[in-house]
Amino acid sequence: MSLNGCWIEPVAINEWVNVMSGYQMNKGQFDKQTLLSILDWAKVERNTTDARHKVEEIKLSGEQVYCLWGKSKLPKKYDIDHCLPFARWPNNDLWNLFPSAQKLNLEKSDKLASNHRLQDSKELIQHWWSRAWVLNKEHEERRFFAEANISLLGLGRHNKNTEDIFEALKLQHVRLREMQQLKVW
Repeated sequence: MSLNGCWIEPVAINEWVNVMSGYQMNKGQFDKQTLLSILDWAKVERNTTDARHKVEEIKLSGEQVYCLWGKSKLPKKYDIDHCLPFARWPNNDLWNLFPSAQKLNLEKSDKLASNHRLQDSKELIQHWWSRAWVLNKEHEERRFFAEANISLLGLGRHNKNTEDIFEALKLQHVRLREMQQLKVW
């Protein structure tokens, strides 16, 4: 595999295109370039803009926003952390974006929070979700639940419960740790 691995993906893709273009139903509908383009990787860019805007909106209303990892008032200079590291799972969904002190976000980096740390922050995480997305504009609530229900395992498409989302987040957290052997923070 280490010697020939770089050839496996192109060969598999080429073979898939040949098989798909050979199907009678696909003849005349898809040319080989179209079939190749279907398998192009989407280039997802790290984006925390919506969460950052939400932090500022909440602060302007006079409410406190907390660092979800440090459980303290969010400092003036803060980051938005991808709970499940973007480098390992490119996901900018609202449920995955947490306000964090810059120092703690740098410490965490591309690691997963420990099970204990995640569980210990549960109340603040659910409060953030509720305050930022659920008890807010209807389109933000719809987006929050739609993203969670699509991305996380075990959720029905009509789920509207942050407790269920937290449990699904914990499950995905374990899966990422086991499948990708991520370091724990």
